[in-house]
Amino acid sequence: MEQLLEFLWEHSMDTDIIQAQKIDSRYKEAEAYAHKIQKQIGNKSFREKQFQAIDRAISAQNNLAVEYGRLAYYQGFRDCIRLIVEAIGEKN
Repeated sequence: MEQLLEFLWEHSMDTDIIQAQKIDSRYKEAEAYAHKIQKQIGNKSFREKQFQAIDRAISAQNNLAVEYGRLAYYQGFRDCIRLIVEAIGEKN
């Protein structure tokens, strides 16, 4: 069961999420804002060490957000499967 769940989750992450990114207005707004801010930072006259420090801080925060999203999505997926299994069990 765990391997099936893992397979279904990975498939969903590889297909459904990519499609959702293309059509979700809130995601597209956040993406546009991120690009705008990145461009603003790129236009500043930071010294190389300053820019690297800023980049590391932003990258670390982004990685944390990615890992939280991965965990939350996986937990939601597991909860959904559990609810389906419970509903099927109640009918039998």
